[in-house]
Formats: sequence, structure tokens, C-alpha cells
Amino acid sequence: SLEGHSKTAVQVLDIGGRRIATLFAGEAASGEHAHRWNGRDALGRAAPPGVYLARLVTPGGVSTTRVVRVR
Repeated sequence: SLEGHSKTAVQVLDIGGRRIATLFAGEAASGEHAHRWNGRDALGRAAPPGVYLARLVTPGGVSTTRVVRVR
């Protein structure tokens, strides 16, 4: 949950830390937000099954969690 209006980015990275897709980048209002990854990279190609990282970047810091794509 964001505490104030701020610049944020939500990105999907491969396990090596390379950016696969950006789900959101811009100004976000305070409160809770949800973003869904469709399993595709920035060029629209299907990403292979495997472990990925979802990264939230805000002025207050960076949060990362693991995501598993199974098909």
C-alpha cells in the first residue's frame, strides 16, 4: 500500500536480474494497487516457464518477490 502520491514502477525480472517487462511506471495515488503479468516480455513474446522476480520501486525503497511461471 502506498502512503502518498508518488512515482512507482512495477517490473518483472528474470532470475539474472534482467528486466523482462514493465507492468507499470508512473505516478500512483496513495492506497493499494494490483498489477497482473500476462507472462509476456516487453516485445509481446511469451516468457518461458521458470522463476522470475516481481520488483516494486518507490521513493521509499524497493521490494522484490519471487514469481513462478508454469506455462
